[in-house]
Amino acid sequence: MPSVFRRLRRTRTHASSSSDGATTPATLASSPYSSAAASLAATPATSLASFAPPTLSQQAYAYLLSAPPYSPLALAAAFEFHFARPSPTSLPSSSVSARAGAQWHLRSGGEVRPEQREEEHVGDFGCGAAPLAAWLESWAQHVYARDWDAHMLELAHGTRDMDCEMRASVGLPKGDAAWDIAHGTFAEPNLPRALTFLTLGSCAHYLAWNEPLATYNVFYRHLLPHGTLLLIGHRPVPGPYDGPCGEQTAPLRRALEQAPFTEPLARFYGEAARLGHRDMYSTLPTPREAGAAGWLPTVRYLTVNAPPEWSGPRGEDMTCPEAEELRATSPRAMAHWLRTTTGYVAYLRANPQEKARAAVEEDHAGRLMKAACAEGGLDYDDKLELRMFCAALLLRRDATSAPVQ
Repeated sequence: MPSVFRRLRRTRTHASSSSDGATTPATLASSPYSSAAASLAATPATSLASFAPPTLSQQAYAYLLSAPPYSPLALAAAFEFHFARPSPTSLPSSSVSARAGAQWHLRSGGEVRPEQREEEHVGDFGCGAAPLAAWLESWAQHVYARDWDAHMLELAHGTRDMDCEMRASVGLPKGDAAWDIAHGTFAEPNLPRALTFLTLGSCAHYLAWNEPLATYNVFYRHLLPHGTLLLIGHRPVPGPYDGPCGEQTAPLRRALEQAPFTEPLARFYGEAARLGHRDMYSTLPTPREAGAAGWLPTVRYLTVNAPPEWSGPRGEDMTCPEAEELRATSPRAMAHWLRTTTGYVAYLRANPQEKARAAVEEDHAGRLMKAACAEGGLDYDDKLELRMFCAALLLRRDATSAPVQ
């Protein structure tokens, strides 16, 4: 049937991933590095031993190509929120305000003033392959990337070492901040100092929100006065949302939203999936609701590209179709994405027979997407719009320096 992918400008097909999250050579066909990928794919297996193993940057590139990107709109709003704070140190009176400087940087492509960069020591907890750390690098002086997974820390090193061309090909900026990449947990991040800006990307739902007071007190200890906390999450959503095509893709969106909460997957995702997948942090208690001292009442909740079927509360809408780069996806690619989520990976480990079925699209993810296609009148390989649904919760520490118990 004809493609329902509308208003295609600059597109990049959503990469297909294997069941363990690795990007296959075929998915690199449209990338700047397609010639190398094509050569590798065409090489007989007996000759592969002569190839040097991929570098960490190449591994990180493949991972980031298959991962949903964070919305530049949400990140720009987060950085503007941050720069609107009072400066931690006094700036020369001749300098423009922090807010004006941030707006100039974000909207005109300028750079943060040197004296302002010297103040910025920022952290990315649960950094994974460090796409958020790469964004932070564009305006900070020092970036602390922390994760508890050794493989993800290797990918973070690869992202740090990417050149400008490779960064740009996965939609990331390149800066010159100093990186500090190390093993660390939320409670023990192994930091040499407090931070001006702290972010957790798509992992805040794993924290102990049954004890929100203790959780916010840990955040408080990691931040300097007037420091910013950004909890951000995202996930890919097939579109378009409206019109006849929107009606056809609606069953796919419902299936993807409900999958972590229905059997046989619910037991592998757990309660944390509700906060991070369905509610997108919109139902987290604020510091004031949790009884946490040391936080300003300023709370900002943003959403970008929220699907109409989303069951959670809507935040401040930052959607701007002309500013977002449209991508292409397919029901098959969405099944691949579902297989890379943490809960589904655990499901495959517990059910090895399903991993074999995934190779022929007959596992639970494949069956789920095919059923949704049948309901919406789509083919499994139809080209669809890929919308990146993103939500961000922004908080600011107060000016006190007294420790919170």
